[in-house]
Amino acid sequence: MYNTRGYSFIVEYVLRGIYRTKEKDTYVESYDVSNLIYQGLEILFKKLSCFLSKYIMNGNLNYYIAYIIAMFIIALFVFKL
Repeated sequence: MYNTRGYSFIVEYVLRGIYRTKEKDTYVESYDVSNLIYQGLEILFKKLSCFLSKYIMNGNLNYYIAYIIAMFIIALFVFKL
């Protein structure tokens, strides 16, 4: 009888080609390819929001309102409401 870790290790071992796992010594290390994409997007959007807040919307109410309306419209398209 296997515990939860035993079952997950078997699945990780069988799917090691898809998950791109590498075995070092006595443990399995897995790399999630999609996580790298999300980390890159996170860095991009943090830099973009920093730029927008410092240079475009700093003290100008018109730009801030336009930004809020644009984000609302983008959210409508993304979530298809």
